[in-house]
Amino acid sequence: MNRSALRLLQAALIAVGVAIIPLATVSACSCAVQELPEAIASADVAFVGTVSSLEQSTDAELGERLTTTWQVTSSRDPLPTASITVESVKDDGANCGISFGVSEQWLVLAYQSEGGLETNGCTMSRPLGGEDPELEALIAEAMQPVAASADVGEPDLPVPVPVIGLGAAALFIGIVSLVAFRRSSR
Repeated sequence: MNRSALRLLQAALIAVGVAIIPLATVSACSCAVQELPEAIASADVAFVGTVSSLEQSTDAELGERLTTTWQVTSSRDPLPTASITVESVKDDGANCGISFGVSEQWLVLAYQSEGGLETNGCTMSRPLGGEDPELEALIAEAMQPVAASADVGEPDLPVPVPVIGLGAAALFIGIVSLVAFRRSSR
């Protein structure tokens, strides 16, 4: 085999080798298309609220996570409290994440997961700020106001189940002991 053919073969092998090696990892987000009224109706929780606090953490698999606490002003369904915490993955442009800022008002559409409520870029959650009055009127129509006093008042102090169990066991042992060790009167 002549030298030029050998060099041509080597160049071709190098070109193929370089072409099959990934040079960058690409992420993409693909969401199902849905109309907003349908998205509001199908969400586990739908509310309008203002971000009161944000906590960031890191997840090895998902990246930067956000724990957002919301002061709820209106909700699709009655809520037991006017403050809700929702988890999300911080938006990096291609991961279906969503990012919030303190004092921002949003329509939040969330779903129940193992760790609590979560949302992402595909849920159709969106910031509200008056730029689209028709959209905001549609959202207001689907929501009902949340009473500001929903979490005011004396908190209920639930009795833990183990305490109830121990009390019932002690009562049972007391009754059995009374019956088993009673003295007969003569």
